[in-house]
Amino acid sequence: AIEILKKYGYNDATLMDLYAATGNFGDAYVLAVKIYNDSRDLNFLAKATIYEYEMNKDSLDEKKITDILDKFEASVPKLNNDMFFNYYGYLLIDHEIDPRKGVEMVQKALEISPDSPYYEDSLAWGYFKLGECKKAKGIMMHAMKDVDFRTSKEAKEHLHLIERCIINLNKRLKK
Repeated sequence: AIEILKKYGYNDATLMDLYAATGNFGDAYVLAVKIYNDSRDLNFLAKATIYEYEMNKDSLDEKKITDILDKFEASVPKLNNDMFFNYYGYLLIDHEIDPRKGVEMVQKALEISPDSPYYEDSLAWGYFKLGECKKAKGIMMHAMKDVDFRTSKEAKEHLHLIERCIINLNKRLKK
């Protein structure tokens, strides 16, 4: 499918999505930027920013993360898109940039898609980063009802760290 779309230049947006789905974030990024520059559609700026983050996540420096955050801030609040709200929020939370704002973004994602265990995980992770471990566990336990989510590596890691936080909190309270 990718080769046909490349050969005939039929649909750049579909080709971009295929690149992203196959983990080719570099080519997905190039197309997203091209489509954004041609259309000024903020959806493509947000997608380009996701692809830029995915390409660089193992080697982010302060300048790159600031650039990514600026692009998210320019696009995500103007779009009513749950995936973008969650992605931006999780980035703010996981990198400990602004966990409180990250929680707000994830809550907006959950307003649109209230049954997403992945968004619930992001929300729980935000509360964990804010030190609200019991609240995080309640949300996480609800997310763990989803079989696909429950078996994911990230779900297991997050639940383990949240539970350790509660154990450590209980130890501190007993002293």
